[in-house]
Parts: sequence; C-alpha cells; structure tokens
Amino acid sequence: MDIGFVGLGLMGGPMAANLVKAGHRVVAWNRSPVKPEDAPGVTIGTLDDVLRCEAVFTMLSDDAAIRSVLLDSGALDSVKHDLVHVVTATISVAFAKELAEDHARRGIGYVAAPVFGRPDA
Repeated sequence: MDIGFVGLGLMGGPMAANLVKAGHRVVAWNRSPVKPEDAPGVTIGTLDDVLRCEAVFTMLSDDAAIRSVLLDSGALDSVKHDLVHVVTATISVAFAKELAEDHARRGIGYVAAPVFGRPDA
C-alpha cells in the first residue's frame, strides 16, 4: 500500500519508518527540512505527492497545524475520494468533529487515532 505521511518530527519520523518496515511504500512531507536518517526508507516528496497516496497519516502538533496544512491551504480540494486520512495528533473534540464533517462532505475517509505519550515512552 502507498502511504502518505505528514509530520516527520520526533514521533512522526519513527512512525513512518515503521510503516516502511512493515512493507509499505511511504511518501512523506514535512513543514521543515528533514534528514534522511530521521525517517529511514521514507521517500521525501511534496504535499501533493503525499495526498496522491491511498492513505495519509498526519502527525502534526495541534489543531492549528492541521488546519493550516490541510484546510486553509486548500490541499484537500483535489484529493481522491477514496483517500483515508488518519489523524494521529491529539486534537480537540470540536476540531475532530469539524474534520469528520469536512471529510464526509469531500468523500474522504477520516480516522481519529490520537497517539499519547512522548517519543521516549
């Protein structure tokens, strides 16, 4: 499966690398430059490249980051209707509802899968 990943920080980088270890092709985009060793085996691409995948994981810091990257930018305006978006950030209940409603209108799958803890946990 081709998996897109947005957010290769302390938690996202290892998560993306584990998806590669599980046999998936992972294309990732990060708001700031990343070193290849931060996400071994992951292909670094553009946000558009990521959004062409079958499933997209986002590991961004909060509501504002997800809103900026995906909603305010218009990035979701041209995605495939069969895309599944997995939000792994801990976000507010109100924003999770907003994302679910937005994605339903667009025909995009939405999965809330918040990750709790720290990278060293």
